[in-house]
Amino acid sequence: MNALILVLFGIYLLSRTVVKPINRLVSVTERYDGAIPKLQKGEVPNNEIGRLSQSLNRMLRQLDANERELKENILSLKAANAEIRKSRDEMVKSEKMASVGRLATGVAHEIGNPLGIILGYIELLQRGDLTGFEREDFLSRMESEITRIHRIIRDLLDFSRPATAEQHHSNAHEILEDVLAILSPQPLFEKIHIQRSLQGESVIVKLAEDSLKQVFLNIMINAADAMDDFLPGPEGLPEPTLTIESFNEEGFLIMRFSDTGCGIGPHEIKRIFDPFFTTKEPGKGTGLGLSICYTMVDQAGGGIHAESKPGRGTTVILHIPLR
Repeated sequence: MNALILVLFGIYLLSRTVVKPINRLVSVTERYDGAIPKLQKGEVPNNEIGRLSQSLNRMLRQLDANERELKENILSLKAANAEIRKSRDEMVKSEKMASVGRLATGVAHEIGNPLGIILGYIELLQRGDLTGFEREDFLSRMESEITRIHRIIRDLLDFSRPATAEQHHSNAHEILEDVLAILSPQPLFEKIHIQRSLQGESVIVKLAEDSLKQVFLNIMINAADAMDDFLPGPEGLPEPTLTIESFNEEGFLIMRFSDTGCGIGPHEIKRIFDPFFTTKEPGKGTGLGLSICYTMVDQAGGGIHAESKPGRGTTVILHIPLR
């Protein structure tokens, strides 16, 4: 009988000092929802289980502090990311306006020619000795020149217009032709022969139309600048030529832009995609063009790199992911 009483008393003590505190700890951990549980006086026994409860409570308080700190860091990162995105957009806009400024100079030069022609026909029409056929011919020629002016201005306005909704699928070959139409009237491209070898069959890429136009434009203006300084040697080097190639490779459209310009040295070629790095003379470039190209293509999941040797031209290679 005494043994039974001792056993029951031992079970009671075990339940009170071990089992109940452990169950209470299990209950606290199962009900934990981010709020720190408050242990009432007398709930924590003065033994190892009590010390375990206090340690658990301190750990929960530390977790709560860490969680608050993490949320603050996330908010700071979101704000910093928004600021970086804003700065990047401003940088892209700045480079785009710089490109538009250069193009506008060429457009003014190009518009002057048809305007002169139109003025000449107006003078002829003011004469009274023209036949009806001649009048119709002159009016038709004037209409053709006016249409040419309209196309030049429209192409420049289309390029300079801010992007609307993000369109992440673009036809690379169609956009290439649009950019060539913008550049062809430019004095910088008058003596440059454009050679195409567009073998790519899948040409719908994961890059917004506006971004792809900016990439093509920057690459081709850089190539034209390099060939503008190019002087034929005594052995008769080829005429300034920009060769544009495209082909498909493992889910990408590869586009190569090869010029016959002055080339780039091995030290400079490593830095051409760095912001504000330029090999052009002051006032001829911002040093942002290729850096912006790199950012746009990289964010789309593609890649861009360049190959060059001094005096043997430069090739810029784009890897653009297909849709």
